[in-house]
Amino acid sequence: MTTSDERRGAVARHTDYLPHYRDKHSNSPDRWRIAWGHPGFTHHTPPEPTTDHLPTVLVRNWGRLAPDGSGDISPYLHRGACLACT
Repeated sequence: MTTSDERRGAVARHTDYLPHYRDKHSNSPDRWRIAWGHPGFTHHTPPEPTTDHLPTVLVRNWGRLAPDGSGDISPYLHRGACLACT
């Protein structure tokens, strides 16, 4: 899940993910990032924080048993976030 050395907030997490986006030798799939198609998603530039609350979705590769106890393999974890909040 989240480790103590990870920055918090949707903008900070996606900004940390971007340098690793195309690096096949990094652990980019294991980093929280803004999900494709959701507010704040970008491929190349850091997202802009908003002044008003704006919900978005963070995603992280998982590839393990789903945390809901269903026994299914869950390829991703999702969580809600806000582009204005840290």
